[in-house]
Amino acid sequence: MKLPIKFLQKASGVVEDGIIGEMTLKFCYKVNLFRLLSLFEAHYNELIIRSTYKNGYS
Repeated sequence: MKLPIKFLQKASGVVEDGIIGEMTLKFCYKVNLFRLLSLFEAHYNELIIRSTYKNGYS
């Protein structure tokens, strides 16, 4: 599963004219791995919660 570039930029705090270089991405991946995963997990949980409420479950 590929994360959207905009999400990676937001999570890593790196924007290079809208492009993340391969080396930059590897560096940010190592430095911000846990931060990235926790942000993605929070985002994913939020989607689950929203879809759950939308479907009428409590």
